[in-house]
Amino acid sequence: MSACDNASDTASDNASGNAAHASGDADSSSGDTDNASDYDASSDDASESYSGSKYDNAPKKTTETVGGRPKGSTDAAAKDLEMRVEEATKEVVKNLKKRKQEIRSNKKRLRYGLLDEIIVSSKKKYCIPDDVIISKECVRQRVKRNSNGSHAGQMSPMIEIEPYLIELITKLANMRTPITTSQGLELANSLISGTSTEEQLITWKKKNCAAFRVNGNVRLGKGYWQAFMKRNKHLIRSKKTVKFDDKRAQWCTYDNMVDMYTEVYKDLCTAGLACEHDEPVWRNSEGEVVDSEEKAFGLKSKYELIHPDMLIFVDELGCNTNQKQDGDNEKYLCPKSGRPQQRAATKDSHFTVLGFTAADGNPLMCAIIFAAKSLREEWVMGFDPFTEWIGDENNTDENCGEGKMYPFGPACTFKGKTIPCFCCCSENGSITGHLLTNMLRFIDAREVFDRSTGLSPFLLLNGHGS
Repeated sequence: MSACDNASDTASDNASGNAAHASGDADSSSGDTDNASDYDASSDDASESYSGSKYDNAPKKTTETVGGRPKGSTDAAAKDLEMRVEEATKEVVKNLKKRKQEIRSNKKRLRYGLLDEIIVSSKKKYCIPDDVIISKECVRQRVKRNSNGSHAGQMSPMIEIEPYLIELITKLANMRTPITTSQGLELANSLISGTSTEEQLITWKKKNCAAFRVNGNVRLGKGYWQAFMKRNKHLIRSKKTVKFDDKRAQWCTYDNMVDMYTEVYKDLCTAGLACEHDEPVWRNSEGEVVDSEEKAFGLKSKYELIHPDMLIFVDELGCNTNQKQDGDNEKYLCPKSGRPQQRAATKDSHFTVLGFTAADGNPLMCAIIFAAKSLREEWVMGFDPFTEWIGDENNTDENCGEGKMYPFGPACTFKGKTIPCFCCCSENGSITGHLLTNMLRFIDAREVFDRSTGLSPFLLLNGHGS
């Protein structure tokens, strides 16, 4: 990966260096100002005690607020300057190529100093300071190799995937469920697993990675992640987490709910599943516009969901086969001196049920997660002791299905297609990212959603860490 990730351009390096130098000078001057301010504040008593003495001519304490830059603005300014220098360099290369083609037909040579004039003109257009240098040698080399990009080495196949990876990392951080660097690397590997990008990566590694030719490891490693963080340091970075008190009663305020719903609505509009109108209106439970609050269902909204069948909700519910603590308020008959007793299972067997449901109210799929290290076939098949066996003892197929001895889990019919119950297991019976991925692949394998329309299904999850 070093051939790709360590490639650089002279102009970009100069821009970054000059911007970093300017940033360092600014930091030093800001630090000096802060120190002076601290000194004045701590010398209040001393200046008052020496009033009327030879110290009267000493500088007086100032109460003016010392200005400063917003936190992070230096990095943003450096990145912006680097991008402007690169754009200016590209324009210089383009103009120089054009002028060369013009004089080539006339069999003449370039006028002395023409390149300097083109550079000055481009720097003025992109507001680049005079102390930032655009290397003439860099421009000549790009013209020579007929390239107008700063990347001289091999391009990583992951470049096209990285914006989506950054968006996922940002979304998770905003949901207060950030991931670690190792989880980020695992996420990157899962995004390309079984795709054409993974095939491109293998081809790239065969050509550029000596370690791959030895161990044949297809997965992205630490080297890629370090290069990824370096390329996108202006967008994401790794920091220590700040713990916050997870008090739902304090968090669930009206303003927070409005912010949460607004963000979801904006994402739905971006996905093409909803649209935003100019003015908010009342709507009834059928989604029809009404003229009064009495006829309305919910609050006024300017957003309209136009593809509810593409919006999917899912939530989990933990359960246990132990019925000993099950509440039952119904009364039963028994002798006056007795107490009614019922048979109940007392063995703990934990499991989690997830129901995937579309926004139009139709169930999509039921998923069951058993608390176990491995999944047993009889759990998937189920058993109904109150039904009769059909045929001989080996006739298993005739006894599988709804209303039979082996009923399996509940199947759902969605858009004319039957989606069987998805059964899996984890050690504690709870959902994991790997299991959720497998569930979504299970749905996609049935081709439930028509992707030819250009719309993709939108899955809305809760903000729990699981």
